[in-house]
Amino acid sequence: SSTSFVENVGTYGGALYLSNIVSSFEDVLFEGNEAYTSGGAARIYEGETTFVDGEFSANLASYGAAIDANDEVVLSASGTEFFDNVASQAGGGLNVMGASGEVNFEDVHMSANGAGVRGSAVYASVDTLLTIMDSTIELGLEGSDAVYVSYGATIELIDTLVADNDSHGAMVQTDGNLYCFGSNPENAGFLRNTDYG
Repeated sequence: SSTSFVENVGTYGGALYLSNIVSSFEDVLFEGNEAYTSGGAARIYEGETTFVDGEFSANLASYGAAIDANDEVVLSASGTEFFDNVASQAGGGLNVMGASGEVNFEDVHMSANGAGVRGSAVYASVDTLLTIMDSTIELGLEGSDAVYVSYGATIELIDTLVADNDSHGAMVQTDGNLYCFGSNPENAGFLRNTDYG
């Protein structure tokens, strides 16, 4: 806990490449890391990973500027901030593909993230099930929809607000599924999102 990964560079996983292990990170800062392909801060392949009360800021990659997760991964994040992360292709905050395990985000704040093509905050594809609960996705940069789901993936937004993004709030394509559940309209749903300004 109370550790920092700052200004690291790699091909896969600028700061971390986790493959088929169990890992947990509490109160960890990932800032200014860069991956030439995927996982600007962290690339996770299979295994089980937990992030608690951390921060991902100003990370860069083609896919998953903050986190890129693939295949039989179990991933959770709670009390975590994602801001100013930019992916040139997909998933400014999170890019997750083919995750046959559970991917759960709770009490997460995603702000001012960007992507050149898909998902300024989140991109989920290839049969992934992603649940985002009690969270905020806001102020996404122009260029890609804030939440993007495709190719048989499912995103569940539970008491989560998607607001003030400089793009569509969400894009669902090619057999993707998006479900939204909310108990209070003040902190759940889509509000003041625009179509690229």
